[in-house]
Amino acid sequence: MFDDGTEKDTDKFYNYDYCTSSDFVPNALNCASVFRMRDLFEETLLHCREQGELLSSVRDDDSLFLWALDCLAHSPTALGLIRKAMDNGWSIQLSDLGTGGFHLDIPEKELTLDHYGLTADSLAKSAFFRDEFLFSFVRGLRDIWQEIRFGAMERDYRPEALLMLERVRAADADTLCVLVAWELRSAGFPDIWRHILGSDIGDLAATYADTIEQHGSSFITKVPLKRVFRQWFFNEARVDRVDHETLNAMDMVLEWAEDQDEFGKPFGERHLDHKVITLISCLPDGKPYLRGIAKEICNGLEFVNIHDAINEAHLFQIVYDMDVVMVDHVPFRDGTLARKIFPDADVERL
Repeated sequence: MFDDGTEKDTDKFYNYDYCTSSDFVPNALNCASVFRMRDLFEETLLHCREQGELLSSVRDDDSLFLWALDCLAHSPTALGLIRKAMDNGWSIQLSDLGTGGFHLDIPEKELTLDHYGLTADSLAKSAFFRDEFLFSFVRGLRDIWQEIRFGAMERDYRPEALLMLERVRAADADTLCVLVAWELRSAGFPDIWRHILGSDIGDLAATYADTIEQHGSSFITKVPLKRVFRQWFFNEARVDRVDHETLNAMDMVLEWAEDQDEFGKPFGERHLDHKVITLISCLPDGKPYLRGIAKEICNGLEFVNIHDAINEAHLFQIVYDMDVVMVDHVPFRDGTLARKIFPDADVERL
């Protein structure tokens, strides 16, 4: 949901399972080399080279991914995410997305990472861009994890619940980036930790480190992660950006449903449930770090408040559009009923 420097990692494309139409795919995705994640990971297990040697030998997309997977495999959390994607047949590629983020093609099970307009060897030589690349990789892997577990959530939840769930998923992805960076720091990659401290989620990393210092490493997957997650919501610009991207994605859902002549409601009717928030926070070891505060996340103003008036108006319009269709200037809340009463008339959403 999320873009020059430290902000590029927040420019994400979130696609839904129904997005098989080319209208939902960024134009930049073209003829890139696609690699099966399992093949790449198995190749990393065969070599005996050190990380520095792997990095210096990056010449193409293949060797860049080998380095990245080898690096992330030093983090137990990232390794769990890699194995989940690998076991479910996902592939990976590079392309010029122009966002600094990633794109998921869910039907094809392809994760595309932005190469920032750089060749693979140039990206590997830049400490800044290769660290940004790693964190985009982690966010993409976490999004794959969520898609495998939950699928297309818009089929079940109302727009206002979806807005909150996308906030939770974005906050969760950034929280896991901090956890992975800390684990890599402990594994001998202090430069990656220094990078995240200077990034646009540096406040999250600082919160994690401060909490570890206060409580000790025995709380490594409990108190610190909860505090990092909560800290994510204190940055209103970060929340507003996620809301904006989510609402634009909802507009695409409505447009797609109209193009398919599907005048049933394109979104579900479920309201926000603390149980799904708990499940979203599950780590690869199965432990949900938001257990105990999920109900507060559902109802607390610091989590659910919409700060931006334009985003709030946009959400209200989507909720209205979801429920109302027009037939010969007559509004109906039931599109199926409208079609039965006026079988030959044009039915359109407001």
